[in-house]
Amino acid sequence: MYEQEEQKLHDAKRQLEGRTLPDARLDEAIMNGIQKAKSYEKKRHTYRAWMASAAAVLILAVFASSIRVSEDFASLVSGMPGMEKIVELVRYNKGLQSVVENDYVQKINQSDEHAGIEILLDSLIVDEEQMVLFYSFHADEQATLEGVTSTAFTLLTKSGERVPFNGLSFGGENIGESDNLSKLHRATIQMKEPLTEEEYVLEITLEKDTKEMDDTWSIPFTIDLDKVESTRSFAINQTFEIENQQITVKDVKISPTRVSVQVSYPEQNSKRIFDIEDLSLVDENGEVWSRISDGVTASGDFTDKTYYLQSNYFNEYETLSLQFNTLRALDKDELLVIVDPINKQILQAPNDNKLESVSYEEGWGVKFSWVEGVNHEKLVSPFNSYYDESGVERDISSFYNSEREFGFPWTVNDSLTPITLELQDYPSTIKGDVNIPLK
Repeated sequence: MYEQEEQKLHDAKRQLEGRTLPDARLDEAIMNGIQKAKSYEKKRHTYRAWMASAAAVLILAVFASSIRVSEDFASLVSGMPGMEKIVELVRYNKGLQSVVENDYVQKINQSDEHAGIEILLDSLIVDEEQMVLFYSFHADEQATLEGVTSTAFTLLTKSGERVPFNGLSFGGENIGESDNLSKLHRATIQMKEPLTEEEYVLEITLEKDTKEMDDTWSIPFTIDLDKVESTRSFAINQTFEIENQQITVKDVKISPTRVSVQVSYPEQNSKRIFDIEDLSLVDENGEVWSRISDGVTASGDFTDKTYYLQSNYFNEYETLSLQFNTLRALDKDELLVIVDPINKQILQAPNDNKLESVSYEEGWGVKFSWVEGVNHEKLVSPFNSYYDESGVERDISSFYNSEREFGFPWTVNDSLTPITLELQDYPSTIKGDVNIPLK
């Protein structure tokens, strides 16, 4: 049932990517569809820092307007007053759907107001790994939500001590609603340690038209520790080989909100492994729990990485296995790309020639194009920084992607040419067959 919904989602995504987009370059669609990955320690991560943590944060809701909630799930929550809006935010994550079905959403309904703007914490889901927050914005007649968005979330104990966490994802708020009332939004805090207290304070800061507002919105709330389920852990510690490349699967952790799979890639591998494309849990009936498509999908670097799957915590199964067979990888001696965008020259690139051309468009930036037929839809971004001819490294702060083109803002005054870029992702795969029984 769920896999059919996911296939429709991916089909819709491909259809959108196949369209010719205006020169706005996805601004409206992407701002509504891509979550911002931010750490509490920095209010604004550069794109480079975001990529270095390999936090691939993607929301596919922008591609899915024609896909309906599964009939069973919609029927279930129709009898749960107040849950309809939450359903919209978890409809493409069957792990979170299962949390809703099993009545593990905690109603909060607490708010704070400053500068004519109220932030309402509607409800939350919490386990030992994550806290998922559902919140909305409201403005009075003298204020407006136009151009307003979140910049940081901070979690405090009742005594005022900061609760450390590993990461935060939120975004797609699009809160410039005409009636000054925003829809319900979702933020996810990745916990460093399980929560042990009942009372906390959520602090949120906002910006308006990219300028940070002076106030801090502080919302006290209480959680029910009886609804904080324990994480189940499976120690694996097995090394597998795919096309002479080693992959060590360390452990699998299953919590109500997600499944985490920790792996490592030995330095002696001749290829850099960018990603595992088809990592999933499969039960005896063939039901699949695949990668998260509406939140943080991975964290770590090219040596140690943790992948996140949809959770099957509340499901009954006799056997369960972790499976994968396709990895994106490239020889380490082919990772550098050297281009002269002004003269439209690719001076160095991977030997498979999948990069067809490079160019410079004044007022826009550097544009690359793939050769026809290259499947690049799963890539996060091929690059996150570049070096100019003098050796100065410069971050790539934004990125765009269409059917065959991708690129980033750059002008002839930004750096000396040619420029050198190191590949962080690439549409080259290796294949094998890994099946790890968990139960």
